[in-house]
Amino acid sequence: MRAFKKTLAGAVDRFEKGVENVTALRATKDYKLGEQSKKPKPGSPVEVSVWILDKKSLYDENRQPKANTEKLLEVFRKEGAQLLKLRHPGVIRLLEPLEETRAQMGLVTESVFASIANVLDKSTVPNPPTALANLELSPVELKHGLLQLTEVLTFLHSDAKIMHRAISPESVFIAGGSWKFGGLGFSTAAQFIPSSPEPVFAKDQIESSETQIPITPRL
Repeated sequence: MRAFKKTLAGAVDRFEKGVENVTALRATKDYKLGEQSKKPKPGSPVEVSVWILDKKSLYDENRQPKANTEKLLEVFRKEGAQLLKLRHPGVIRLLEPLEETRAQMGLVTESVFASIANVLDKSTVPNPPTALANLELSPVELKHGLLQLTEVLTFLHSDAKIMHRAISPESVFIAGGSWKFGGLGFSTAAQFIPSSPEPVFAKDQIESSETQIPITPRL
């Protein structure tokens, strides 16, 4: 009987591992886990950030009606769709599109150092790395960052014809030394203003004509 139980336990363990391997996100298999991000396979110099949403935990911890949880998942899906569509140096660059399994949702972006919320309040990151723990933004850096965000908003409103609708320290990230927008899951198409003789917003081209954000601020 003891041998049978041991054999059964081994079979169950192999089955669970097999199911986990089949349902796991591709990104968790293709990239090597680092401290803050997933590092790519050997031979590739690119470092990336992998964003994973555990759907099961969301349902278990979010004691809200199921419809409300589904709305949160739709926000994450829209985030992936907008990052795939928008191309601008001031928007977080998507490297691999949104992938979804029964248990998880995930996407891969350029390497992100931290959000502005993390910089302003280090307690939002458990055991923050030394680079983040010691980071203090100077007045010039703050002005430069705000200037970069202003230029991105000009692109979103004038070229992409969308409104962000969720601007906050949590939706602004530091990546590649620049301030960039994420958090586009709440964005919406800009509407015409009826009283205006000419349309202020339209829905058309979304590709940026700019190639880079100024490295030095124009103060």
